[in-house]
Amino acid sequence: MGDKNTRDLILNVSLKLFSEQGFYRTSTRQIAEKAKVNLSAIKYYFGDKAGLYKAAYLEPMSPVKEKISLFHNQQDLEKSLLGVFEGMFDLLKGDDKIQLCLNLHMREMIEPTEFWDENFNNEVLPYYKALLYVIKKEIPQINDGDAHRLIFSIKGLVFYVFSNIRVIEKISPNLIKDDEALDVWKNKVISYATTVINAEKGLYENKV
Repeated sequence: MGDKNTRDLILNVSLKLFSEQGFYRTSTRQIAEKAKVNLSAIKYYFGDKAGLYKAAYLEPMSPVKEKISLFHNQQDLEKSLLGVFEGMFDLLKGDDKIQLCLNLHMREMIEPTEFWDENFNNEVLPYYKALLYVIKKEIPQINDGDAHRLIFSIKGLVFYVFSNIRVIEKISPNLIKDDEALDVWKNKVISYATTVINAEKGLYENKV
């Protein structure tokens, strides 16, 4: 019964429906009808609706260890930030499947499912701790509160792009029109983040 094309078809249809309607408003029957497969095919490949949702949420994206490897052990701050933001902006260069997955990730934050805790522990927290390591390596004396505020502020530089892509398309579409434009924005964000981190570092150095 195993067929990669059938599995991919179910996954693609479920990703679209989950991202548009959410987990609770999407049924496996809907997915099966849209994909033109039997309900038994969903059970065979994914076990149940939760298993299908988890696959749709995770599989289009790079594994978290791969994301962390881009920045965690770099020699200097700018290379670390390049690794952080390159991974993020590369998602915006992705195909429609990646865009749907980004939408699903945004929806999961607004309408968390039972999968949220598992994803937080296995994906979000390890990535965050790796970022925290980078900040504390750059500013060893920084306290936890300031380190957390710094990380959330830096992440916010690019989070708006993900969460308001339609607004950007209306106001200034040239900012995201192609890969070259996205690279310009990425380099600007790296410059902004470097400036913010160095400013915080200067505050701590002046306290000594």
